[in-house]
Amino acid sequence: MAYKIVIIGANAAGMSAAMEAKRENSDYGITVFEKSPYASYGACPMPYYISGRIDDHRKLFAREVSYFEEKGIEMKIKTEVIEINTRDKKVVYIEKGQQKEMSYDKLLIATGSKARHLPFEKEAQNSFNLVKLEDALAIKEYLKDNQIKKAVVIGGGYIGVEVADSFRELGIQTSVVEMFQMLAAFDNDIVDPIRERAKDFGNVDIYENTGVKDIVYSEGKAQKVILDNGKELPTDILIISAGVVPDTKLAQDAGIKTAKNGAIIVNKRMQTSNHNIFAAGDCALIYNMLLDDFVYLPLGTNANRAGKAVGKNFEHPKSEVRIMGNSMLELFGLEMGNVGISEKMAKNKNMNVVVETAKIRIKPGYFSKDSILMKFVADKYSGTLIGVQMVGDSSVHDKINQVAGLIYNRMKVQDIEDIDMGYHPVLSTLWDPIILMARKITKKLEVR
Repeated sequence: MAYKIVIIGANAAGMSAAMEAKRENSDYGITVFEKSPYASYGACPMPYYISGRIDDHRKLFAREVSYFEEKGIEMKIKTEVIEINTRDKKVVYIEKGQQKEMSYDKLLIATGSKARHLPFEKEAQNSFNLVKLEDALAIKEYLKDNQIKKAVVIGGGYIGVEVADSFRELGIQTSVVEMFQMLAAFDNDIVDPIRERAKDFGNVDIYENTGVKDIVYSEGKAQKVILDNGKELPTDILIISAGVVPDTKLAQDAGIKTAKNGAIIVNKRMQTSNHNIFAAGDCALIYNMLLDDFVYLPLGTNANRAGKAVGKNFEHPKSEVRIMGNSMLELFGLEMGNVGISEKMAKNKNMNVVVETAKIRIKPGYFSKDSILMKFVADKYSGTLIGVQMVGDSSVHDKINQVAGLIYNRMKVQDIEDIDMGYHPVLSTLWDPIILMARKITKKLEVR
């Protein structure tokens, strides 16, 4: 059947769905709406554009709009959908100042997220969020046109710390203020090497478990940030990275069910409370197979995975999405990665687990001193590996994806010991670090 498909949002989830739907059935009529001037770009690399490691913002685009149009996808850029009429299966939109309507058989809401604002935050020439490409372009322009010596970043999540690292590379003295633990998706001990490395660089100060009392503005600019302990941090530029919230007003106004945080409630096939309407990306929940629950985890990988599934599901909803929470970072010259359930999460969920942490070399000492601090979390009773975190000099991105496969396939640590992993004196240690960690945690299980 040649469905008429409408997609609201032209980035990770939206364009993954559009392309996959075309592969499923080239006869589908697909229209994608995007209210901004930009489509199909990567948000994750934006801090590296700010630092200059990516020298042109056009390199952030995965595809040109013309590419999608050549595939038979109608692209309506700088066109905002203002209403979803679920009864008549129509969307109302503004195009070049005129209000129009378009009918649909199936609809995908991929409206993403927006910055979480602080109660004392004001608009200022030198104050920015970093959620969309427009934000990155504005920050880059401000850095170019002004003498920036000091910066304050409010928020110690992934984006906040990556921006601080980018500013460090530019020679800007930077303070990061985080109300709780920095990089809270990781256990505290895995974050320690990042803290130490930041301290070694000397031009990044990190304030954890510290709130912001106020921001002082003068002459249209943020002048200083006052912490709840009374300390004042003067600044030439302020980045507020206090997290994101789902951008779901359009869905809520249409009567589509949302969670307490505003994210759209979906099933494993990414269908909303209206079975003809799907949702994916930063605006929606997603199913975590290890928690057996739906979570809000706004990551580009999740958006692409969910969008691809929706593209398959428009006509026959069968493809399910299951994530484990895999993420990676590069900070201060170190790599970080985590997948599955952390020790902290296990405690919060009252799960019975066994934990092992060790620092292990990646290669023989005569070739490299590189090492990885690894943390394995296993179910106490079954011995199933359920979570791994790593931080190290190199190879973390490879190792974290290796263990992701083991966790996905519900492997027991006792069986991981027996995997036949290769060895070469230039490339690896005789026993792979994953094998060594499996042995260590197996011993703990045997003791119990």
